[in-house]
Amino acid sequence: MTPNTNRATGLELPLRPGIEIQGPPTTGKHLGLWIQGSFLVPEEMAGGRAHRKLVLAVMSGDSNGSCAPFLETALFPDDETRSGGNVGGFFQLDVLAHSGWDHAGTYYVVCSIGPYVSEVLPVLVS
Repeated sequence: MTPNTNRATGLELPLRPGIEIQGPPTTGKHLGLWIQGSFLVPEEMAGGRAHRKLVLAVMSGDSNGSCAPFLETALFPDDETRSGGNVGGFFQLDVLAHSGWDHAGTYYVVCSIGPYVSEVLPVLVS
């Protein structure tokens, strides 16, 4: 594995600036809705720490919300890598824990840092 690969998940950093997320197609409320992702953004976009700029947006039925899940999280120097004017990193989070929701339905999950936005990840929660 290269430094651009997360040992725990096998995820790789995007080849060009952007954000990629993945998660299960279905999950149970009691299991949480865990997603994992990776990002590569220009250093000027990252500011001090790119994780702190990451925004999670979720929609399910009539509910929608967003948060910055890593805004007040302890981060370590090796959580992000810098190379070629870009900052890269990996993340895992429980969407249900951050949204405060526990209803069944289809959840549409998106992550972004500035203009870099992931694909929409639909997950059926039962």
